Amino acid sequence: MAGGEEKSGDCYAYLGGGSSEAVRQGFAKGQALLKFSAEWCGPCREIYPRFIDMAQGSSTPCYHVDIENDPSELSKAFKITKLPTFLLLREGVEVLRVEGACLDKVATLLDPPS
Repeated sequence: MAGGEEKSGDCYAYLGGGSSEAVRQGFAKGQALLKFSAEWCGPCREIYPRFIDMAQGSSTPCYHVDIENDPSELSKAFKITKLPTFLLLREGVEVLRVEGACLDKVATLLDPPS
């Protein structure tokens, strides 16, 4: 995904710009799921269509962070070492992490639509 591109409002958006602390403060209320990936990552590309469907079918805001184009350096702040990595944040704090293309595990992190 190109920088700044969004799909379905805030359901699946590229996060770019600002400091990692400013972006974290944006998640200070409620729950959000961050997906860290890269264009060169085969498993990331493979699960992309299913993840989009899951994200659009959930009331949990889901965001994409391309580690190759991450000016806020969230990938460093959250110590991302494997791709894809999914983080569930509550009140701006990481509460769960799923590393790898395990969408069945990721589905358990998402709230059903309201």
